[in-house]
Amino acid sequence: MPTEEIVCSFMGHRVVSQEEAIARQVRDWIALLEKTERPLRFLNGGMGNFDRICADEVAKYRQDHPQFSIQQWLVLPFRNYKPSPNLFLKPYDKVILPASVESLQAHYAIQARNRWMMEQADYVLAYWVRNRGGAYQALRYALQNPKTVVVQIGGMEEEHLGRSENP
Repeated sequence: MPTEEIVCSFMGHRVVSQEEAIARQVRDWIALLEKTERPLRFLNGGMGNFDRICADEVAKYRQDHPQFSIQQWLVLPFRNYKPSPNLFLKPYDKVILPASVESLQAHYAIQARNRWMMEQADYVLAYWVRNRGGAYQALRYALQNPKTVVVQIGGMEEEHLGRSENP
């Protein structure tokens, strides 16, 4: 089995419509990435319904496929950030605070955390519905990295943001 891991970041707006369809697409992409037989690490910002859906789908996939090497990390935007317990009941393997955000004010720390997540990613599973906001800005940043594959999960048509790929 190849040992170099694949890093996948989730990035999307907080409010999600068609949750079951979005969950199905996330599940399909997890299965597709698993077929590489490489260890997988999923980065989750823990800030809304899209992140909750993604966290739940990773947790379910891991439970159903314990033979695969799959990790899920919660990436905090600032030191005292507490994700809503109603949204994030699934355990994470690791909770991290990137060094680049430790001294920033909350608003700037969220942007910096999002950029850090995009910089780490080989794949970004993205849900966006408008051309503004933190998720949109992070996705525009991810598109500047030629090594990162941005995958559209529902939301706006790809021409509104740039390139995307679908399973």
